[in-house]
Amino acid sequence: MRLADLFSHDALDAAIRDGFIRRQYHPSAPLAILNYTELAQFKREWNDVTRACRGKLPHPTADANTGSEWQPWEPTTGLDPVYLVDIDGTVAIKGDRDIYDGSKAHLDTPNWNVVRIIRMLQKTHRIVYMTGRDAEHRRVTAEWLKTNGLIAHELHTRPLGDKRKDSTVKHELFNQHIRGKYNVTGVFDDRNQVVEMWRAIGLTVFQVADGNF
Repeated sequence: MRLADLFSHDALDAAIRDGFIRRQYHPSAPLAILNYTELAQFKREWNDVTRACRGKLPHPTADANTGSEWQPWEPTTGLDPVYLVDIDGTVAIKGDRDIYDGSKAHLDTPNWNVVRIIRMLQKTHRIVYMTGRDAEHRRVTAEWLKTNGLIAHELHTRPLGDKRKDSTVKHELFNQHIRGKYNVTGVFDDRNQVVEMWRAIGLTVFQVADGNF
């Protein structure tokens, strides 16, 4: 059984974002622990997603039919072009905060050399931001992008409570939100493990810094 056999990834993401589903990841098995929340009960938000989320379900990455760790990507004729852009270390330089404390992301400094390029690209291309920040810090991240003149046609974050490595999370976000929907012209990122993943699936990457961490 695949997660997609129960409901769409977009529907699940919307339910999590709206506070109707709580998601945790099994520490060893390819399972997500998905449960409806008290808010869903209070608002009687019952649909295919909330009715199905009552315990352990197949992990979203199990939907990828591939025997290798990274599922190769190829462009599809007729899809809109898009650039994928990382945030921390790419368009943003960490301010006076712990790297994992996204609540203070408003203190970050723009990486102006990269920001200027993205500003030019956003005039003619869709820009999708894919960050390792937790979904809890989505709002402060979106506000920072807007303040610095960066248009986020889409912004995808790490699911709440997800502690897996960045390359795994971003590959999953790619499968859910990009694959089969856009043709990727290029990716701006900095972290080596993520850059290696992007290149392994066949994307062109502009690595903006030495991301050996």
